[in-house]
Amino acid sequence: MKVMSGPRPTPRLSRARREVLQRVGDRGGQQVTLADVHDDSHRHPNATRQLLAALTADGFLESAPLPRGTRGRPPLAWSLTTKGRRALAPADETATLVGVLASYLVDRPGPPDAHELGLQWSRAHEDLITENSEQVDDLITVLDALGFDPVHTSKPAGDSVSLRACPLVDDARARPDVVCEMHRGLLDGIIQRLGLRQGVGLVPFADQHGCRVEVSADDTDPSS
Repeated sequence: MKVMSGPRPTPRLSRARREVLQRVGDRGGQQVTLADVHDDSHRHPNATRQLLAALTADGFLESAPLPRGTRGRPPLAWSLTTKGRRALAPADETATLVGVLASYLVDRPGPPDAHELGLQWSRAHEDLITENSEQVDDLITVLDALGFDPVHTSKPAGDSVSLRACPLVDDARARPDVVCEMHRGLLDGIIQRLGLRQGVGLVPFADQHGCRVEVSADDTDPSS
């Protein structure tokens, strides 16, 4: 059987994981302990601990020892990451894209331009983008929050980011000319707001593990 290349679909949170993540958010989202999360829960504490560990491994939470003034091992506390906060947002990414498309069609009669849709998609997430930061790490943060599961690799010629998941991967396989071009617009919009001077190119389905974003060391387009 032939294995199709490219990213996997962006994972959806199970009901149990979402419930635990929501409990962290409801308790302030910062330095929340196991006892806080488990309070009034029907689960065994070990089950709650495993769910917290899984959410941490997937980047929705981050953990750190809670400072204490007594001897002994300090308890762990969990905090929401940007990705975790996005997961708890009232509207999911599908709703965001529908809103972007509707706005585009109202403002511009005629067939939609995929790249321009991607640019508008990036504007819908300006709250995630630090303007004029000139940091590739901020690009990673935005891509991670949108469900692309990026992995950053630094090289002398520039940076490479493997996108191991995609929220629209099934549609991208069917119509890469539309969906991948929209993703190029999304990248361009993010880069413009970040103020990065490097050239950025997207290589769809670069290998069996994902697509690839190439960030050159200068202002040339790596995909050209």
